[in-house]
Amino acid sequence: MPDRFVVLVYKRVRESHTGWVVLRDKGISAPIRGFSSTSFAKMMTYFSDALRAHEDAGAVIERNDRPGIKSMPLGPEFTELLRNDPVAAIRSMTVEAICVQESNPPRQAVLRVGHDSMADAFGDKLYIRRRFSVQVECPGCGRWVRVFDNILECIRCIKDNKPVRLTVELLNDVNWACTPTKEVLALKHDKFFFPRAWNNGRVWVKREDLKSRYEQFVKEKEEACSIVATKG
Repeated sequence: MPDRFVVLVYKRVRESHTGWVVLRDKGISAPIRGFSSTSFAKMMTYFSDALRAHEDAGAVIERNDRPGIKSMPLGPEFTELLRNDPVAAIRSMTVEAICVQESNPPRQAVLRVGHDSMADAFGDKLYIRRRFSVQVECPGCGRWVRVFDNILECIRCIKDNKPVRLTVELLNDVNWACTPTKEVLALKHDKFFFPRAWNNGRVWVKREDLKSRYEQFVKEKEEACSIVATKG
């Protein structure tokens, strides 16, 4: 655990960010630089610059939009990424536009095999899209998030002062990863981002619908196992 921390303190108003980057040493904070009405990328660049200037310091993010939001220490892997490769770090935290097709265009017959086909299915693990080898879509918000040591931690998707944190299996198919359904349901979100075939063409699935579907899946799996055991 570092003795010193570079702390990003900010509030967000729409797409603008205002706050300070400070160095906190044994509870005493010294300002490094302030910013006002700044973009997210520019703000994180200031944060990265400060981390490079203080190589022995850890990293903490504090939002002061409203009372009760707790400080959020960043893990050592993401801190080093932000310090040494801010472009990659910012890219992994930035949401891309999600295009939702309202109409129902004619479907074309396409041969889909392997994980592309398995991603359509519901089960103990749910498929999430993957890109750039180590980025996956966060089930909490749909943003692209970098995976470290098979852990997805989305610091831009916070519920009850906690970021989304899920175990992720990076599959041998570069387009897909998967995460345990139980862990998704353990999150406090009211809905989840799963634009999969099992979700009937929808982008989001409500918590109660996902929970009900998983309970039915578990029941059917237990019944199938019981039948097999009886025949054996």
